[in-house]
Amino acid sequence: MDGCSFCDLDGFRSGSDLVRENRWCLFGGRDEGLPGAGIIVPKAHRETVFDLTPEEFAATHDLLVEVRPLLDDRYRPDGYTLGWNTYVAGGQVIPHAHLHVIPRFGDEPLAGKGLRWFLRHPSNRRPDPQAPGRGLRTFATEPPLAGGIANAGQVVRSGPHVLRPSTPHTGSIHAFLRAVRDSGFEGAPEPVGVDEDGRERLVFVEGEVPLMPYPDWSQTDDALASVARLLRGLHEAARSFDASGLGWSESLADPEGGTLVCHNDVAPDNVVFRDGVAVALLDFEFAAPGRPVYDLAHLARLWVPVEDEYDQGRLSWRPADRPARLRVVADAYGLDRDGRAGLLAAMDDAIARVEAAVRRAVAAGDPNTTAMWDRTGGGERYDRRRRWWTAHRDQFAAALL
Repeated sequence: MDGCSFCDLDGFRSGSDLVRENRWCLFGGRDEGLPGAGIIVPKAHRETVFDLTPEEFAATHDLLVEVRPLLDDRYRPDGYTLGWNTYVAGGQVIPHAHLHVIPRFGDEPLAGKGLRWFLRHPSNRRPDPQAPGRGLRTFATEPPLAGGIANAGQVVRSGPHVLRPSTPHTGSIHAFLRAVRDSGFEGAPEPVGVDEDGRERLVFVEGEVPLMPYPDWSQTDDALASVARLLRGLHEAARSFDASGLGWSESLADPEGGTLVCHNDVAPDNVVFRDGVAVALLDFEFAAPGRPVYDLAHLARLWVPVEDEYDQGRLSWRPADRPARLRVVADAYGLDRDGRAGLLAAMDDAIARVEAAVRRAVAAGDPNTTAMWDRTGGGERYDRRRRWWTAHRDQFAAALL
């Protein structure tokens, strides 16, 4: 079918790290942050699992039996989760049947919990469990965009635009985005407005956004330096914007305050690249006035990154000289000696601020943050980060100063 990514069999094969096939079906390894994960698709276009022929069902089984020992040998998983999502309500984004094959591991924070656990979670409880559905067996006309935590699953592409939930601060953010673009900074999305359903609408920015597992090109020092230079460009353009009298998110805002509006969440999945160079920043939800060096500290926290060895691996960061990467950030941004000392102190503030924000969101019952908290080991992850940063801070200072 025209436009179906799974009907492009050559593209499917080239985008997979493990490929096996038979006459009727094709298996492709699609890690996407889940080691060893892949999908089995019929070669002919079938919208859902209910449309598979008996031959395709049998061929799916044969591929599953063929692939399992390969995954067992390569990843040594402790179990598997298998399943088809069907229609939008069932989580099917691409209208071409595909069986998920997901290795599971005993050291996962959610090990032992299968599909029924996720579906029965209180955050998924229907207002009236006995009410009939609406029979809307449809596919997405607004495909979701991957990445993020706070609005995971709620950010979608609609033609040339992106739609995402608005916040009480959307008006302030849109005014800021228009101002920096008018100042000549093209590395921020162009706001269109807020729709009648309450979602904000922005122009889609073409390019590549690094998602876990982060591709090698996104982990180079050149890529990191380009992100720091892009943030410097935002700060220069923001100097003429008057933020007084406007409301902003306090979640990640600089505890020391300030007058220059900062992004505060320059994570890999909030940066657009073209040809390996950062060209645009996304998701200004946590923007707020503060010190530029504090904004740079958040960038460094997320891109160096400031995590212990366990979480560096879990987040798919390859081994690297972390203190040297902080120096790359400072050099590319153009910090002088005083600015570098300020960056080191701001790192302390940024690390503490994000932990406090996550703990507040979990205590308030935010479902996406709580799911991330459970998935990554809860408070122990932040304890590991603090211990690691304290143990290595002097090394960062030596590299930076």
